[in-house]
Amino acid sequence: PTGVYIEVASGAIGDGTSQLTVNAAEINLAAGGQIGFGLAGAGPTAIANAPAIRSNVTINAPVITANGGSNANPSSLFSGVLPTHATGRPFATGQGGDLDITTQHLTLTNGAQLIASTFSAGDAGNLTIHDAATVEVRGFNAGGPSSIVSASEVPFAGSGGQLTINTDRLVVADGGQVSVNTVSASSAGNLTVRASPGVASQSIELRGGAAAGRSGLFAGTNFSTGAGGNIHLDTEQLSLSEGATINVSNFPSRQPGPPPGTGPAG
Repeated sequence: PTGVYIEVASGAIGDGTSQLTVNAAEINLAAGGQIGFGLAGAGPTAIANAPAIRSNVTINAPVITANGGSNANPSSLFSGVLPTHATGRPFATGQGGDLDITTQHLTLTNGAQLIASTFSAGDAGNLTIHDAATVEVRGFNAGGPSSIVSASEVPFAGSGGQLTINTDRLVVADGGQVSVNTVSASSAGNLTVRASPGVASQSIELRGGAAAGRSGLFAGTNFSTGAGGNIHLDTEQLSLSEGATINVSNFPSRQPGPPPGTGPAG
């Protein structure tokens, strides 16, 4: 896809210091355009009892919009431990990078995504949205829902990262989803939404759905033995309508979907 990205290739060893920073007045992603960091190789050797060494993707823009996708590629901001498709290539074992986003207005529509996930043995990084006025996640396309995701995506993958959204107003509608999930033996991260507590006009609004799934906030452990994550919401106003949901379980959020998990729910 068209993109701005850093990649540690399969078989390569990153040092955990890769930094991708974008400062702009406005970022507009469409037709599968992407900005992010992918790790398909190894990372630095961990030091006992030391914090993980992570690369970072830092996005600073007052307005960020992402719409739709192209084929299997959603328009997206991402940081991920990538799948390895080539025969004989080692699995990715390094730590995924953190994705930090500072914006006033973030809008994802028609299947666009923010994603910090792992598709291989390494753990995913964390995804944080800082002090936004509005975050809107709306719509669905053939590739899936508009979404903000931190997940362990395949059966042999590492742990999911933490997903934190700080905003005045969060709207998830028309099949959009915000989720922390695991389909592996590794644990999912936790989902925290802080909608400016103490200010009466601030809110979390979940509304409606699409044919393939409900709008909502999800923490799941599907088709796996891994532990599901927790959901923590801090807001003055919480609104759910037209079939939207907050789902913390080991059952899938859509049908047909993956089989239920056997790991504990958050």
